[in-house]
Amino acid sequence: MVVRDDVVRIWCLLSLVFATTVSCFRDTREATGPVPRVASEVNSDNNDILVVLFRRLVSVNKSSIRETAEAYVVSVGEGDTLVDPDPTVLGALEDCEPPTVAASRAEIRGDGVYLRGSERRSLLLFAKILAQPDSSTVVATGGYVEDGLGAARFVWLLRRTPSGWRIESGCLLSVS
Repeated sequence: MVVRDDVVRIWCLLSLVFATTVSCFRDTREATGPVPRVASEVNSDNNDILVVLFRRLVSVNKSSIRETAEAYVVSVGEGDTLVDPDPTVLGALEDCEPPTVAASRAEIRGDGVYLRGSERRSLLLFAKILAQPDSSTVVATGGYVEDGLGAARFVWLLRRTPSGWRIESGCLLSVS
């Protein structure tokens, strides 16, 4: 099955409709809520894809705290539950500045994302593989959250190349 750009455009439009009715991120836990779990059913392809997505989020985010964030908090999936990525994903992101940390090291407060025990704000990056119609094509979503009002969400089409996964096309779904 071949996924064409028009399919990505349709996906973007449908996702935008749903994004207007469903929040990108909503935290109903208290700051001392359950400890995030490690993403399950992770394989090396998924890890490689997540690294590409998180690197894109580091490079494209326009958050107001980008230059002052204490860390990039990395979570797999989206929604109310923060999920730590596989340790190999974090290892591949060690060269990012500010540093990347697992979601379990963060807490969500009303005014933002913070490392546990810190008063400096961090930026939450999230990514999720939505569909893999064949072995060389992936549709994924991701974005960032800086607080209850500052967030962005994207959708991407990725293709496997001889040198690894790359983002072929994508679009911004929402920004606030």
